[in-house]
Amino acid sequence: MPSRSLRSSTTRAALLLLVVACNDSADEAASNAPERFTAGDTLVVRTRGEILPDAELQLVEQWRAGSADGDAATSFSQVHSVAITADGHVLVFDQGGPVLRRYAPDGTLTRAIGRKGSGPGEYDRVNGITVRTDGHAVLWDGAGSRLNVYAPSDSFITQWAAPVSGYGTSNQSLSSLTDNRVAVRAYVRDTMLRREAIGRTAWFVYDAAGVARDTVLEPDFNDATVMLIARNNGSASSRPVPYQPRSVSALLHDGTVAWSPGTPYVVHGRHEGKPLRIERDTRALPVSDEERSQLREQVIWGMRMTDPAWTWDGPEIASTKPAVQDVLVTLDGQYLVRVGTPSEPYEPDPPRPVEGQPPRPLVRFRSPTAFELFAPDGALRGRFTLPRGATVHAVRGDDVWGTVTDEDDVPYLVRWRLQPAAPRD
Repeated sequence: MPSRSLRSSTTRAALLLLVVACNDSADEAASNAPERFTAGDTLVVRTRGEILPDAELQLVEQWRAGSADGDAATSFSQVHSVAITADGHVLVFDQGGPVLRRYAPDGTLTRAIGRKGSGPGEYDRVNGITVRTDGHAVLWDGAGSRLNVYAPSDSFITQWAAPVSGYGTSNQSLSSLTDNRVAVRAYVRDTMLRREAIGRTAWFVYDAAGVARDTVLEPDFNDATVMLIARNNGSASSRPVPYQPRSVSALLHDGTVAWSPGTPYVVHGRHEGKPLRIERDTRALPVSDEERSQLREQVIWGMRMTDPAWTWDGPEIASTKPAVQDVLVTLDGQYLVRVGTPSEPYEPDPPRPVEGQPPRPLVRFRSPTAFELFAPDGALRGRFTLPRGATVHAVRGDDVWGTVTDEDDVPYLVRWRLQPAAPRD
């Protein structure tokens, strides 16, 4: 039988191991450290709990470009697309011009590229712009149904026929892949061009010579999304029921698709050629009865602009918000996930009266725009919230490029730097 001293030493050692283990667990929980394991050939990276202060990030402005004096050469009207070169130059397409401009890495305007028109290198209505890995810029002119290619010197080189006419989808409509390939994101429409079913999303992939090499169909998610539809005398309008969970997707740089079902918080992607699944434990975000009622009245008002006799014919507005609102892929392969946030009450500006129309019902709730950023291997890097009136257009490393509208509704191009919101030990 062990001696009392030996038993006492053993007990102290066990307690010490227990304390160390508890401290390790506490340290892990305090830093949102992920749990990693494999399920078949899939790497699963799971982050538990709420975002802790250690993972809160802030956007620190480095510079902003634009002007409030209305000068057409320097001010912005409607920034549509932003692309970043490998050395940090910024290409910005302002639909209000329309004009394509280049800015130096420090935000200095260097030149305008091309001009409005239908000739070589010209453009009118742009659906997207991207920079290939060789530095050539590609611009999708939706009005001309073509892709313009510009050299790193900004001189026009050639143009390719676009796979579709009109508008593409808004989520990264034009993106660069490996091997100087370019992907055009658009809807594959059916032959009837039905407004309520405009088709499935696809990416049309071009090689460096402008030859269409592949069509990547968005996966069939079998979503239960119900569209509210109004028809009248050959015209139609449609929209989803607010806060319905829906799948979202983005194209990775290797040409495969990343996606999320919206609820629960799961993002499917790839890492080092193998499937990756990012999981987050999140609490449900409730939608108040008051907000649901206001949203319902606004939807009814909009539908009755098409069909004055329209009545609600779909499921009721959800009482909770989807965990994932959108998924984006950064320039360096990180996963940028726009997440649901709690609604906040506010008082919007009154609607502008339109003769012959009833006033538009107001929704007196809004939600901050927040993103959670994951490294290419699925590890949570942190969470940040955009300022009011801001939009993210590109991310690489800790650099974020976007636009922001000030209190006078003047838009600016901005470069931010992601930094910890609180000092880290």
